Amino acid sequence: MVTLYVGAMATGSWLARRAVIAQFPAAKEMRMMVAPVPVDPFSRAAIFDAGSAYRTGSVSLLPQPQFTLNPLPIPKGDHPAFERAALTTDGRRFLNWARFPFFELDRSTQPPSVYILDARYTLTRGAGFGAIRIPLSR
Repeated sequence: MVTLYVGAMATGSWLARRAVIAQFPAAKEMRMMVAPVPVDPFSRAAIFDAGSAYRTGSVSLLPQPQFTLNPLPIPKGDHPAFERAALTTDGRRFLNWARFPFFELDRSTQPPSVYILDARYTLTRGAGFGAIRIPLSR
């Protein structure tokens, strides 16, 4: 049973990758991840690195694989504060683990903070997993 399950999940991910590339051919040349969606064995989430931003979408495997691209890219972020945050101990540790990291600056705190998020797990700052807040010292 375990072998069948693993084989079915691997086949589903392979089909999902093919669907992404068929509908968005540029993804073939990009770093990409296709991952199962919790509770739905017939869906996959896709994310790929499009240079200065990530692109995401979803794949429905039934009745035949169909990829839907999310219209909004996820900018990786470009600000001098991001490099400072990345050089902190926590920033280095998080970036060593993250596969699809992006940065957001939060000026509403004093001192300002940088959030580093991993797009595999979250797109929002307040997530309990997949994001870290790094206060910037003056």
